[in-house]
Amino acid sequence: MAIDDTIPDLPAKDVMFRIYRDLRFSPDKKPYKAHFSAAWSRTGRKGTYAHYYIHCEPGASMIADGIFAPNAQQLQSLRSSIDERPGRWRRTLNENGLKQSFMPGVKPRSGEDDALKCFVRQNKESALKTKPKGFIADHRDIELLKLRKFTLTKKIRDELLLADDTQEQVTEVLRPLVGFITFLNSIVMPDGDSSSSESDGAGGSD
Repeated sequence: MAIDDTIPDLPAKDVMFRIYRDLRFSPDKKPYKAHFSAAWSRTGRKGTYAHYYIHCEPGASMIADGIFAPNAQQLQSLRSSIDERPGRWRRTLNENGLKQSFMPGVKPRSGEDDALKCFVRQNKESALKTKPKGFIADHRDIELLKLRKFTLTKKIRDELLLADDTQEQVTEVLRPLVGFITFLNSIVMPDGDSSSSESDGAGGSD
């Protein structure tokens, strides 16, 4: 993947989701899905790394990224990071390109918590209703701590997918997500990268 050198060249079967439907328990016997989708990570569409994702469907196409279904250990690591190193989350989610492309309504000069609130809104559907075990109810970042998925999504026009330069355009949409993917992987799959040991400094202690 040209914009993220941690993603290896993988065969199509490792990144594409199946197009055919499971008809065993469905009254709808159409053999194929109405959409095409694929996901990329260091291990393809499967595995525990953060993913890039594309969904192609007339009128409902989108690009997304993140960790869609963290396992228990990953979720604990993410919550510990939010609790212990909040400055890293604020810096990552306030990157200008990320805000501009994936956080509608958040202006470039908005306060840093505006980006966090937008991120929470995008992931609130599966969030806990109450505080997670081990955290106080009035924690500054309690809404982040309640999350059970950590993703960003952007709708894309059908015309983009029909253009002669679709690959180039999709690459540019994905580009602002690279830092977020790297950040998530440094938490759930640390590999000794210096970014995982970087101090929050004064910005993260408040």
